[in-house]
Amino acid sequence: MSGVLLTGDGKLRKQASKDNIEVRGIIYLFDVLLNQNLISFQDAVEKIKQLILLNNRLPKKEIDKRVELWNDEKHVG
Repeated sequence: MSGVLLTGDGKLRKQASKDNIEVRGIIYLFDVLLNQNLISFQDAVEKIKQLILLNNRLPKKEIDKRVELWNDEKHVG
């Protein structure tokens, strides 16, 4: 069986990585939604900022990078 595991659970992520299973998380979902034009950059920035307030375990540095990128795209697009 092959596939991609979508999870935010740290222990599950570690085990899946050990088992050579590709793991994705919430930031990946935002990227997909944006790439498919299902949400705007403005909405993505707003929602991910709300999400980080609710879940302080999310990778802040990676989210900060995305917010900066999405803010730039918001002004270009």
